[in-house]
Formats: sequence, C-alpha cells, structure tokens
Amino acid sequence: MNTYEISFPDFFRNNPDYSKTVSGKTAGAAKYTCYLEFSDAYDMTFFQFLKFIKCRKVGGFKASDLFGNSDLFEDMKNNRNLEFASMGMRVEVAGDMGTIVGSHGFNLLVCFDGKWHGENCHPWWETKYFDKKGNIVRNYTKEAVTI
Repeated sequence: MNTYEISFPDFFRNNPDYSKTVSGKTAGAAKYTCYLEFSDAYDMTFFQFLKFIKCRKVGGFKASDLFGNSDLFEDMKNNRNLEFASMGMRVEVAGDMGTIVGSHGFNLLVCFDGKWHGENCHPWWETKYFDKKGNIVRNYTKEAVTI
C-alpha cells in the first residue's frame, strides 16, 4: 500500500492548489478512490475526471498520512475529557489494535492495524489507551470496570 497526493490544478477555479492525500495499492487505485469521493458532487465519468487531476507518489503508507484536523481533535478531547489522548497514540478497541488518526465528531478516528483508513470509534467503548512504551494509560473495557 502506498500514499499518493492527488492534486486538482484546474478543477476548482477558486482554489487551484487543492490537493488530497489518498492511499492505494497503485496510482490508478488511488485516483479511483478519489473519484468515488467526488462522484456525488460532479456528473462526470472516471475518464473525464482523470483529465483534471495529477497524481504523485508520496511514499509507503503510514497511519500518520491519515492525521486529521488537530483543532477538531483538541475540541473532541476537551468535550470527552480525554486530555491524555493524542494523534498517533496506540489504542485497542474491542480487542483490535490501532492508531488514533483524528476525530469523527466527538468520537475517535482509528486506523486499525492492517487497514488503510480511519474508522469511527466511541472513546470509552471497550477501549484501552497505551503510551509510547506500551503501558496502559486508560482502560475502558468491561473487565477493568467490573469488580
């Protein structure tokens, strides 16, 4: 899996420097993923869409490629009382390990190991938070709550 930057030099006249980071096995797969995200907004075929975009490989995929807006993440942390959480922090949700890559509303956006996209997760549901050394910082799983 690789990370690609898709730019739209002539597509958005009011913002000619718009670009988007997309993950895909190939450049073609990344372009098609981007097309699917925009297909509801514009009535054009994939081949017409290709005329408007440029694609360049940024590198191999890493979870930090998915990091979202840090201001929105800070708002979510404050509203959910998660002052210890940070983007890039490792978590376990319902037994699956992943990395926090942002927020989705007042929930976490987690990229699970072996996946290439973020998933919406409630920050307190069956979740363990780990520090950089792998120690548990917070534990919201059932076995930690029940006595």
